Amino acid sequence: METQDLAYPLLRRVTMHTMADDIFKQANVVIVLDNAIPKVDQCPEEYIKMVTSECAKYGALINQNADKDVKVVVAGSSYVNLKALIIASNAPSINQHNIVALPTQLEFEAKALIAKKLNTQSAAVKDVIVWGNINGINHLDLRDAKIYQYESSVWGPPTFSRPLLNMIYDRKWLKNNLVQEWRERREHRSGMSAAHCIAKVLSWWHKDSDTGEIVSLGVMSEGEFELPAGIVFSMPVRFQHGDWQVCIQVTIPEEMKDILLQAAKELIK
Repeated sequence: METQDLAYPLLRRVTMHTMADDIFKQANVVIVLDNAIPKVDQCPEEYIKMVTSECAKYGALINQNADKDVKVVVAGSSYVNLKALIIASNAPSINQHNIVALPTQLEFEAKALIAKKLNTQSAAVKDVIVWGNINGINHLDLRDAKIYQYESSVWGPPTFSRPLLNMIYDRKWLKNNLVQEWRERREHRSGMSAAHCIAKVLSWWHKDSDTGEIVSLGVMSEGEFELPAGIVFSMPVRFQHGDWQVCIQVTIPEEMKDILLQAAKELIK
């Protein structure tokens, strides 16, 4: 009903399916959301088993019925890295490069806090990176972040940017308060921001992909940044020419390596 009420000109029809063989038939894009929220008295192990079983079925059906170049976008508030990994593991004939988990909402929430601090708009903040487990141990990285069109004594064309960390003079807030406010912000999420993040990633992937901006994406690790291979890990990528590539030129300082390895161990566990 909600989808039809959008009156979107590209929408042809909406069909409902149970877990049957015709699910994902010739699908070009699959978006996986939170189907079940953990119950209050449910232990994490039980919930993980339920999620794993469900995503294993999804992967097998995607493998059997979807287009072989299908793009699978996993979003939500629980175990998105794990869900993407299980789907990929059960869909061996699908291009594994096309199965991703979304940290985009975390990234945009950080941009919003920074923009508020600098009294500018969120869209002016670029190249913010979220590393690690999207719903667990993660790290907000602003070392390469930039701000565009910032009103100050130094001005330039739309392509002119300045290093973000040079523009935030409140070092106490940056060190002690930013991450705390960032983690609290996700408690007040709405469906609108979640839907926008999914649409934005699909837009980058399909058409608006040549901006050169660094964004965060949960992708299958191949050992980049000395991380364990074979886990879905949020890391910096660039979307270009309808594809994405990991930004391997981003450096990892020593003090950050421990956090990333903790996130990797959590995902492996």
